[in-house]
Amino acid sequence: MGAGHDGVALRRQEDATCPRVPAGTGDNLLPQISAEPEPRRRLISVRAPDSDMDLIDTAARMAGQSRSAFMLTASLQRARQILADRTRFELDEDHWRAFHAALEAPPTAEAQAALERLLRRRPTGWEEVRG
Repeated sequence: MGAGHDGVALRRQEDATCPRVPAGTGDNLLPQISAEPEPRRRLISVRAPDSDMDLIDTAARMAGQSRSAFMLTASLQRARQILADRTRFELDEDHWRAFHAALEAPPTAEAQAALERLLRRRPTGWEEVRG
């Protein structure tokens, strides 16, 4: 396992049934699970059409949760999914070896030229750093 560019966690998949858990540098992007629940301190307010609220209420009742608990659970699940999808990827053994070999290989002439062009590029617009 190692850290990739921009904090992307790279992990070799040992088994196709391997659970999707945060790995490497991506760990700090996802909330940590603790034995002690964190006290609720902030209010989340959402405006929604009546039809959406009815749907949420129905699903919450079926899940045996309050509307607030249901919405918070669903939001947290989606947030974790989005963060995990953008902070790590898994490869089987063959693809891991190919990926690792590509990282270790010297850059092609085309890649080297592209990198040199990028490094010579002058920032424009919002990219400019002003002192």
